[in-house]
Amino acid sequence: MSAEAAPLSRIADGDLRTVRVVRYAVGSTLALGVALAGDWTLSYLSVVLALSFLATPDPCPSLRLGVAFVVLTAAASILGLLLTKWLLPFPFVFLPLTGLILFRLFHAGTGGAPAPVITLLLIATLLLPLV
Repeated sequence: MSAEAAPLSRIADGDLRTVRVVRYAVGSTLALGVALAGDWTLSYLSVVLALSFLATPDPCPSLRLGVAFVVLTAAASILGLLLTKWLLPFPFVFLPLTGLILFRLFHAGTGGAPAPVITLLLIATLLLPLV
């Protein structure tokens, strides 16, 4: 067996550490490629977020959890966009409401809510007023 075939055989055998390293390397490369091909303004942010999700030792979520995660993120982004659109001209209403949302998100994070969900909800809350 040659030295070049050894890593592929370890992946096929299911060596968990090798699978995680390959997942991290391929995921970071694909995230950077998609971000640069899309010519996004904050392309580095997508790579950092992708790597934070890929670095966790948790197993892959089920299809149901993955769809629920996407729906929750989309709903939070749409709600944040609507609140920003309607309330940004009124800073005395917008800032306390944003503070209340942040307080609730951090409270949910300490109460055991999944970290990726809290992270994306925080991004939806904090980055949408900048757009």
